Amino acid sequence: MGVAFAPAGISDAANALLSHAWAPSTARQIAAAWRRFAAYCAAQHREPDRADDVLVVNWLTAEFHLHPFRWTWFSHMRSAVSTKLAWLLGRRLGDSPMVTTLIKAIQKFRPSQPHYVEGFYDPAVIATCLRNGPAVQALDDRDLVGHVVVLLYLTGLRIADMNRTAVARCVFDDTAHRVTLVTHTKEQPAAPWVAQRVEGVPEESRVCPHCLCRELARRRAVAHAETFFWNQRTAGRVSNDWLRSCAKRIMAAAGIDTANFPVHSLRGAGASKALEQGVPEHTVRQAFRWAPTSKTLDKYYNRARPRDSLAAVVLADRDL
Repeated sequence: MGVAFAPAGISDAANALLSHAWAPSTARQIAAAWRRFAAYCAAQHREPDRADDVLVVNWLTAEFHLHPFRWTWFSHMRSAVSTKLAWLLGRRLGDSPMVTTLIKAIQKFRPSQPHYVEGFYDPAVIATCLRNGPAVQALDDRDLVGHVVVLLYLTGLRIADMNRTAVARCVFDDTAHRVTLVTHTKEQPAAPWVAQRVEGVPEESRVCPHCLCRELARRRAVAHAETFFWNQRTAGRVSNDWLRSCAKRIMAAAGIDTANFPVHSLRGAGASKALEQGVPEHTVRQAFRWAPTSKTLDKYYNRARPRDSLAAVVLADRDL
């Protein structure tokens, strides 16, 4: 968390040691939440480091009426500010009955969308949709981004990783027709990920990750952008939500019910289809970056397509 999070009286050495209890991403989340809370406190002429549960409740209520965020966002804000206040005051205001009751009320009115969904759809419907259309070079920028996000998501790369992909560090192997994307964060300075060639499709096909990434890299090089997913208007990295919106357009065009299947469902569809087609589990885990001991694959993603129920089979006008 750094010195800025240190309560009065604590030594620099103690603060430096305690700051290692949080991952850098967690510290950034807490800092962002605290800035929002401090701004609200300033408008109310209150000191944020002397907050009570009433002030936290009033802040979350104000945010509820100002923004259409879901319950998950408020839960994260509550937890982050509570952690900061616990660091300063020695107690977690976020665990007070008043604050927890408010969070329950927000969950009632703004339930979060499920991260993992029941059911399954065949990714082949997306491939069929992508094959029917203009050439890769003719796609507008948003549709090109949507194509790339969908295909990379289906084959293992998360949106958060895509958004950290540096164009200059990508390696294109035109002979093997594959691309190695290098993502880097403060936690992982260089994490390579390979988009394998899709056998049996033309080199300029819209279902080939290598071809799409090559075209996207060409456009970003012209714009002198550092990252694949770059916003020309703001001259910076785009938000994950914007990338999801691009992917959702492609999913909807393929006939997928995006109200029931969020963009993250692409990950489950891709992993399940790969296992169904006989791809070894260890290969799927490596592509999707799941540890060998992780239970995520079996618990959430390895799902067979729903089969007909016994009643549907018995009552259908067909042979058993």
